[in-house]
Amino acid sequence: MYAAILLLPLLGAIIAGSMHRVVTDQGAIFISTGMTAFTAVFSWIVFFTFQPGDPSVELFRWIASGELETFWSIRVDRLTSVMLVVISTVSTLVQSYSIGFTRGGDHPDPTENFQGSARSRFFACLSFFTFAMLALVTGDNLLQIFFGWEGVGVASYLLIGFWFRKSSAGSAAIKAFVVNRVGDFGLLLGLFGLFHLTGSLMLDDVFADAEKLAEINTAFLGMDVQALELICLLLFVGACAKSAQFLLHTWLSDATEGPAPATALIHSATMAAAGVFLLCRMSPLFELAETALLVMTMVGAITAVFAASI
Repeated sequence: MYAAILLLPLLGAIIAGSMHRVVTDQGAIFISTGMTAFTAVFSWIVFFTFQPGDPSVELFRWIASGELETFWSIRVDRLTSVMLVVISTVSTLVQSYSIGFTRGGDHPDPTENFQGSARSRFFACLSFFTFAMLALVTGDNLLQIFFGWEGVGVASYLLIGFWFRKSSAGSAAIKAFVVNRVGDFGLLLGLFGLFHLTGSLMLDDVFADAEKLAEINTAFLGMDVQALELICLLLFVGACAKSAQFLLHTWLSDATEGPAPATALIHSATMAAAGVFLLCRMSPLFELAETALLVMTMVGAITAVFAASI
């Protein structure tokens, strides 16, 4: 069931994106939406039947290079079960609404009409977005989480710039992509630091070494800094960009250049919540990093006041 939850949206994206000529645009749309709906049903089943202590579900060996060995595994815990329900349910509602939304082709701006294969292309992007978010929240190691993290970035670029004949849409998509890369640079440095200090990217291994990281210092930009505080601050930079916190918020308002359902998906409890999920997932580290928690509180408060004031 866990593999079906992860792979059904990907299969829907492939069918809508490459097989719409075989099954017709309308057929591809209903197939991709149906697969997302099945994902939501399975997610609710997992949510209600979850038992603490369920093991991770290992699908296949992914990367083996030197000291780095990772498996593509689905992490099964309460946080995962909650996020599965949120992502799959919201995505199903958005795609269901989009069936009717994309049917009308009389938009006054001819560059915003769903003509030809535009409808199936749109649903392929929505399904791929759902797959990337599910890959992010089910990751059992940080490299797998980063794969989903970047997949969400690519999907958001495609959705925001969906009306690619409009220069404003293209500019908004590029802005979102570039701003998120700024955050990803910090996130990558944090992942590199964790692998350098712990020798692993598996979440359980990293969490087991949390207290050790809190007791050691490391060199960074010519300074001797506390290792855990530095790593948590770098991870927080990545979360700030994805969740549009102050100074890295500029891309979010321009995201409305995409079709309305895509904007709803990006602004709702999916992409904008990815940064929140990262902080929740890495909470065993943040609990021991007082400076990082203080910075997080200040940035969150400034963002809340700033957003409300504008």
